[in-house]
Amino acid sequence: MLGRKAARVMGAAQKARLWQSHGREVFEHNRSELKGESIRVRWRLSGGTYGNLNEKYEKPGHAALAGPGSSHGSTALVKSAYKPFQAALIHTFDPRWAAGIGMRLITPTGGEDFASEKWRLMPIAGVRSKLPEISSGSYFEALVRYNVSVAGDPSAKTISNLQLAPMLNISLPDRWFITFYPNPDIRVNFGDPVTGQTGCLFLPFDALIGRKLTQNWTASLEIGVPIVRDYPVYNFKTEARLNFAY
Repeated sequence: MLGRKAARVMGAAQKARLWQSHGREVFEHNRSELKGESIRVRWRLSGGTYGNLNEKYEKPGHAALAGPGSSHGSTALVKSAYKPFQAALIHTFDPRWAAGIGMRLITPTGGEDFASEKWRLMPIAGVRSKLPEISSGSYFEALVRYNVSVAGDPSAKTISNLQLAPMLNISLPDRWFITFYPNPDIRVNFGDPVTGQTGCLFLPFDALIGRKLTQNWTASLEIGVPIVRDYPVYNFKTEARLNFAY
């Protein structure tokens, strides 16, 4: 089913301008992008404005070192229960500044054994400023999103939390880079309390270091350690990644 859907999307995709994370290398392709089980289509609207559609199918069997309320899973091997769909508009004002807004819909698609049975909306907004004063490829990006349940099982816990990522990426010599707060792990919970919660704030120290190995391959290691854990998201987080871009 995914193969047929990917074929339809790729057949209908217009010329796309894709924007990578680290180093923000801009390149163009006459196709959509299929990564794992993610289908992404981006297209140019007018001037420096770009549209983005993303439909993601979570793979089962995800596990991570995390606690209650974490978006990174739990210490157990669990099946993913959600299918998110996201749309966004990104506008480049000038070579230094860009901004975007978007909306993500997360639908419960799993069985009752591993789903919260809540439909969720997640409005997203971000702004990016390049920092050539530091080094070529360095930038600051502020990302804000709000995760809120809007429908579903009324007996399930209400989800309502603010998620922040004041991301600072610094390009280093010899293709190395370091990124502070690469993910929106800062959380303020306004929903129902989770197990172990004593307040509404989760504030970690989150940093990622990586190196661009070749034109296509990038390796990185991310570590997150809580500073304030009144709202428990994780005890300790580490993620090693090897990314291939084409």
